[in-house]
Amino acid sequence: MVDLIRLAQTGDMEATARLVEEHRRIIFKRLLACLHDKSDADDLFQQVYFRVHSSIKGLQDPEKFIGWVLRIASRLAFNRNRDERRRKVYEHSGGAEFYFQEDLVVKKEIKKKVHEILSSLRPIYRDSLTEFYINGKDVKTICREFGLKKGTVKRRLFAAREMFREVYND
Repeated sequence: MVDLIRLAQTGDMEATARLVEEHRRIIFKRLLACLHDKSDADDLFQQVYFRVHSSIKGLQDPEKFIGWVLRIASRLAFNRNRDERRRKVYEHSGGAEFYFQEDLVVKKEIKKKVHEILSSLRPIYRDSLTEFYINGKDVKTICREFGLKKGTVKRRLFAAREMFREVYND
């Protein structure tokens, strides 16, 4: 199997197809468990194949192929479920433009309140929350950029979240 994976990593579509076909049952079983619908699982199986083909060059350890491909299948299924829920909410609202306008107003109000609360926090807490939640940086990156230890960043995030919650819930 390792040789087949290495061949697929060179861009060989037949090798990729063989890999996916050899693991069809386990991939399909994962999709079915996540989606609970055979036709949706069939549709998504094709997407798994294309995702595997386009991403297999990034697989560094061929021994982890099964777990890697199952993660791809799970993520695609999760995205499908999320999109389906969003579609149902939209349909339930009658597709009305009002739904989206009201949603935008609420989001703006929340965003304004969040920025007001962040402004009221001490800089070490404000910076921690901003970097982690708004700028999307992970703890390791924050440590490196601020020259802090992991425990310090985690403690600051915890304390900052508590302070934020306290003010937000008032």
